[in-house]
Amino acid sequence: MENILGLNEFFVEGKNQQKSHVILHITEPSTPDEKLRGYFFAICEISNASTNTIIKLQEIIDEIENNYYDPNLPADTTAIESVLQKVNHSSFSLLKPDVNLNCLVGVIKQSEIIFSFYGAPQMFLFYQNKHGLYQKLDLISQNQPEEANSGALFSQIIQGKIGINDYLFISTGQVANYFSIDRLEKIITTRPARQSAQHLERVLSELKNGWSFGGLIVNLQTNNAKTLNNEKKSILSKKISSTKSLHNFFDTERNTANILSPSLLPRLNDRLKSMSNNNSNAPAVTEEMMGGATQQHTQINAAHSHQHHNPRALKIRNNYREIMVGVANFTKIALAKLGQFLVWLAILIWNIITSIIRGIGLIFLLTTNYKNRRAVIIDNLRRQWSNYIVHIKQLPLITKILLVATTIVVIIFVSSIIYINHNRQKEQDLSQFNTGIATLKNQKDAANSALIYNNETLALSELQNARITFNTVCTKDKLADNTDCQALNSQLNDLAVKLRKEKTVTPQLLLDLKTVDVKLETSVFSKVDGKILALSPTSSSLIIYDILTKNAKQFTASIGATGFTATAVPKENDYALFLYNKKDLARFDTKDNSTKQIEVSYPDNNSGIAGITVYNRRLYTIDTVTNQIYKHDVIKTGFGRGSNWLKEQTDLSNSVDLTIDGDLFVLKNTGEILKFTAGVSQTFLPQGVEPALTSANEIQTYTDWQYLYILDSANKRIVILYKDGRIKQQITAKEWFGPSSMVVDEPNNVGYVLDNNKIYQFSLK
Repeated sequence: MENILGLNEFFVEGKNQQKSHVILHITEPSTPDEKLRGYFFAICEISNASTNTIIKLQEIIDEIENNYYDPNLPADTTAIESVLQKVNHSSFSLLKPDVNLNCLVGVIKQSEIIFSFYGAPQMFLFYQNKHGLYQKLDLISQNQPEEANSGALFSQIIQGKIGINDYLFISTGQVANYFSIDRLEKIITTRPARQSAQHLERVLSELKNGWSFGGLIVNLQTNNAKTLNNEKKSILSKKISSTKSLHNFFDTERNTANILSPSLLPRLNDRLKSMSNNNSNAPAVTEEMMGGATQQHTQINAAHSHQHHNPRALKIRNNYREIMVGVANFTKIALAKLGQFLVWLAILIWNIITSIIRGIGLIFLLTTNYKNRRAVIIDNLRRQWSNYIVHIKQLPLITKILLVATTIVVIIFVSSIIYINHNRQKEQDLSQFNTGIATLKNQKDAANSALIYNNETLALSELQNARITFNTVCTKDKLADNTDCQALNSQLNDLAVKLRKEKTVTPQLLLDLKTVDVKLETSVFSKVDGKILALSPTSSSLIIYDILTKNAKQFTASIGATGFTATAVPKENDYALFLYNKKDLARFDTKDNSTKQIEVSYPDNNSGIAGITVYNRRLYTIDTVTNQIYKHDVIKTGFGRGSNWLKEQTDLSNSVDLTIDGDLFVLKNTGEILKFTAGVSQTFLPQGVEPALTSANEIQTYTDWQYLYILDSANKRIVILYKDGRIKQQITAKEWFGPSSMVVDEPNNVGYVLDNNKIYQFSLK
């Protein structure tokens, strides 16, 4: 007798995927080995999930399917068990508190069903008792795990069999909100399974509430069972024997009353027992799975069913198909448009390519003597060459003349083409060069004109454009030594010197610090009361140089400092402040050359002070950690707790120094200068600085000073700006290699620079 297994799906897709998404997956086996494994199915509902989570769930379902149909796994219960064990290790990212997941996966092999679930999907068995009446069994609620396992997606496996004329109903949890179990029983058991699935899908699709629904109705019937013509027949009149359907749904060794199937995943003894039985009765298992003497067919009414394919083989076939289709289309278009000529041309090109490849291969073999084939190849080449000579000698005289003439014509033709193209390219390059030279001269003249009329901004802009044009026109090898390029380059350099307002000074060496301490490295210094104080960033030592007496002495501060990073001297010139440990202060007394720690505090304990300055006896500090400037009032033991001076949020990262003349200027190591008035930022743009400031170390000014002074160590210069940002002058010296600190005495027109452990004095005039 032939049994018919029916798989009938219903599916409704909601409009909001994040609110509710259903995955309905049915796999039809295609090979004999896969048919032994049965039909894989999955019904999952996920709510409040992101697109990435939904994609991850789909990937897990696909992974289960591919691994289950792996021919290396045994075609028995242990296959799905081992697959789910592996998946449980990679599914933790799905189990989130805010994501609602209900999922059921399983396999149908003839009348045998194996499944596992997570969450609360729906799964009911409608079976006939001995009186022919249908009864229902909730397989989910009766198979809930005794202990919740939040670390695994599928923590147990349930298996059993479905009897003739029994119905297995599987669906997502949302279906229970619109169909009670009694109504489902009435719908499913009083009409064919296909009509039941269509009815459920039609009713749920009319809700249009944004939720997605999906499910599957599985039934097993004989081919002589009355289905379509007996839709309204009473269940009581059915005489099909299903007395033991409930027993058949589970293993015969299990008690009917014990519906819960213990998890097979942790049961090693059961697994070993199952493997032992399978190994000893392999032919019997195959016969049972094939239905024994009873053959079985399957009717699938599901839009989400598909045949299983090996992903790697499918990808190879698709790629091969795409390549073949592309080649066919290309060949068709080529033959249609160009005809036989292109075919001949293709053959010619192919022959050339193969000849080149063959030649490269011969060269490789001759060079490496691979497998001692060099002698054989040389002998073959000699024979071929001898054959060519013999053939040429045997040619008729007229043929030889025509061959020589053709060769000469071809050589002349190719040479002519090369010569013409060379001359054309040369003329084109010369035309572009002349045009570029004309443009360059116009830009240079425009810069000169703007400089005559004191429009330095326009002159600088034209000079920059001229430099770009020069680099484009005069950088080619054949044109780099051109007389016009050399003359224009010299003129642009002269113009740049004028615009930069560059002044080269000859500084006076005051002190080589290596003569005092050869091991001491200094990077910052200050001048107070006729004394120059050179400080080390790595030790507590300092060198005091008296400008009047020319004497230098080394002292060690007794405050336990590990290095000094910044200094500040008030206008009154009566003491100096040293910054160390990024937030501590020391005070140098000019009377007795002593150094002592003084009190200072900040609103934030994690402050990182990058620069300090004293203005009107108050201390101002810049904190690059909190992006704030603090103002400290004088107290008897030093300076009080700093108060926030900035009134707006400002990025002070990379700041290295600050100075005040009523307005406050902050310098960054990128060369950027920030200006603030009463705690509010103001626009400040340096104008005419060539090259532009891209790095800087220190900035200095004061109330009665006319200019701003910026030290640019990378370019070995001191940039002097008017306080509106215009360039006044740039000072440099041949003796400077990379000055690290400066002191400016504008009232006396004197400047000092610390460079490579040497202190220089120079004139600002």
